[in-house]
Amino acid sequence: MRRSPFLAFALLLCAHGAWSAEKPAEWHTFHHDSARSGLSPVRMDTPPFARAWTFDLGDHTWKYCQGASVWSSCAVGASIDDAMRVFIGCYDHNIYCLDAETGKEIWRFTTGCLVKAAPAFAWIDGVPMLFVASSDRCFYGLDARTGRKLWNFETYAWTYTVGESLAGAPLLARVNGKLVLYATMWNSDRRPLRTRRAGELFAFDPATGKLLLRTVVSEGHLTPPSFLDVDGKPMIFIGGEDGVMRGIDAVTGEQVWKFIGDHRVDAAPLLTRIGGQPVLFLTNAWGMVRCLSAASGRSIWRYKAGHESLSTPALFKTTDKYVLVFGASDRCVHAVEAKSGELMWKFQTGKYVISSPAVAVVGDRPVVFANSLDNNLYLLDGEEGHEIMRFASGDMLWPFETRGMSIWSSPSIIGRADGRALVLYPGHDGKLYALTQREPGQTATASDATATGWHPEQETPARHSSRPPAGPFVRTVPPLVGLSLLLAALGIVFAPRRSAGTVSR
Repeated sequence: MRRSPFLAFALLLCAHGAWSAEKPAEWHTFHHDSARSGLSPVRMDTPPFARAWTFDLGDHTWKYCQGASVWSSCAVGASIDDAMRVFIGCYDHNIYCLDAETGKEIWRFTTGCLVKAAPAFAWIDGVPMLFVASSDRCFYGLDARTGRKLWNFETYAWTYTVGESLAGAPLLARVNGKLVLYATMWNSDRRPLRTRRAGELFAFDPATGKLLLRTVVSEGHLTPPSFLDVDGKPMIFIGGEDGVMRGIDAVTGEQVWKFIGDHRVDAAPLLTRIGGQPVLFLTNAWGMVRCLSAASGRSIWRYKAGHESLSTPALFKTTDKYVLVFGASDRCVHAVEAKSGELMWKFQTGKYVISSPAVAVVGDRPVVFANSLDNNLYLLDGEEGHEIMRFASGDMLWPFETRGMSIWSSPSIIGRADGRALVLYPGHDGKLYALTQREPGQTATASDATATGWHPEQETPARHSSRPPAGPFVRTVPPLVGLSLLLAALGIVFAPRRSAGTVSR
């Protein structure tokens, strides 16, 4: 009975073309693939896990700025010359390449601003290449072996009035037999009389950086692009700050359809086929989760979470159901039936779940990996939603964050050269944690993940405020002012009334 869910899940992985037994499982872009499925082909042993290594950024001198996150939206893993490499961007302007076996830094490449978008990896004409989108308004093509820059493209020239820029995680898709690099970038310029706000879709020849397509999609921020071939037509799907989800012809850049929602869309949509029909799943800042037809944009169903969702969903199949999982700022991980939108289960954490969950098989069960701003990575049973275990990182690097402005980092799951799995968890404490299965007979340490088990009386984790710590002024003066106003109001209510015609002097 326990094997059926795994067999169904394995078939879904094969349908995505994700796994080959001959080489370690890889994770090439944000949320694993160009459809943003969130599915890892790795199969793990039964937890608990041990910490394999930790990559620490060291001293931090950069202060918090609105919208900043410590790491890029996820880590990427790829095998180069029979050695697994991990690539991740950072708020310190760097993109790092690490040895997946030891966590040792191999190289770093410095851009001109924060690297919040996950990089993308691909082999191009026999060369392993890494594609980086930075908030310095540029896209980069790097040699993934050495970190050497092969090309870069500046989307908007620097001026004294240039404002914020926001990059979307790039992806590679095969269009008309050729690999094409797609990415989004939003730029702003505060120049008087010539103010500019433009969210654009770009397409490049990945080998040379030659621009193939550039089109303005919206004046507002854009999500990373997602890709799916819909009935023979290659299409790019992009959400926006304006609340609109768009289906775009990947060859011409022309809009095929648009769906106008009820709030901004910050997370990349997930694309798949269910029952042979291409469908799209998206979340928005109103907490609305929708299933749309990828061919026409027609709404199929909707589900309302308790608060905003900035999470790209993940999709997996159990014995007889497709299950969609995502996080929300109601502090919960939600799982709904993908064909109907009906709630199957939800799990409450200690704080907002901004991350996009990943899914893999652990033992013989699909398991959801999701991290919360309560500084824990949770492993949840995909069918029932109970907690299997958790891993605690340190406190957040900064004393506060602007809620809803940062797309915080998400877990990714790759395979090592020795055939064992590696769970990559970018902590908000400035450390990248790598977890793997324990060796037979290996004992747990305080730094390992904790197997919690689960029972109905399990206590809810402690809650933490997202506000900065209150200083003496905040703790003392406002209550005194409030008390004074209350006494004044009581004085007015109970003051003796004067007779008509009396003039007060």
